[in-house]
Amino acid sequence: MFFKSGRNRGLVSDKVLKRAITRKLDEMFGEHARPDQPAHDLGTVRTPEGQKRLLARHAVDVAAVAPVAGKAGERTPVVLLVRRRFPPGKGLWALPGGFMAMGETATEAALRELEEETGLVSGARRHLGLDKRALRRRLSPLGPWRVTRAFDIRGTQWLEAPLTISDGVVLEPGDLMAVTTQPFLLVLPELHEDMIRAGDDAEEIRLFPFEDVERRKIGIRDHFNILGDAERALG
Repeated sequence: MFFKSGRNRGLVSDKVLKRAITRKLDEMFGEHARPDQPAHDLGTVRTPEGQKRLLARHAVDVAAVAPVAGKAGERTPVVLLVRRRFPPGKGLWALPGGFMAMGETATEAALRELEEETGLVSGARRHLGLDKRALRRRLSPLGPWRVTRAFDIRGTQWLEAPLTISDGVVLEPGDLMAVTTQPFLLVLPELHEDMIRAGDDAEEIRLFPFEDVERRKIGIRDHFNILGDAERALG
């Protein structure tokens, strides 16, 4: 796990900086492109403290959904949520997801995180006969990358030495790091408890009707937006 605590991370809340990050990503890869490696060096940006080197580290989130019969016979979709064991959002509900690993595409990372946190890749093969190739075809991106967080790497307790986060991309204290997320939608013909199991990063996993999600404590704010996009994509 990359972030061990909420200390010494220096959250950058400047909206102008976030827009600059988004603009740089769009210029490099296009609005609807998906990351082809776990991180990119975006050059330098101007901040109130002067020019700083800006890195983007890429993550994925997956809204795994399926229709189920409602009480009156209607079809009400459910979504798979994870109660997080670690920060950020420890103890709160979130979508499965995480950072891309070296050598992965965004789609490969999405399926890996889904399996590690929920066991759904194995469950879909056992119960639905869907192998990884079939699941990959069912994965669809929910819009372009999102700049979800930006950090000023000031502390040294959790980053005591330069850290390689991708080929040729090294994170050092004093850098700015943007976390960009590619959200995915995975629609399955059915989802039930026998298909899932909690991984090491999850305290608990559960299926929720979309109508119940807002009554739960969601640990990652952007996941509300992703869930809304998923619900609209389902019609």
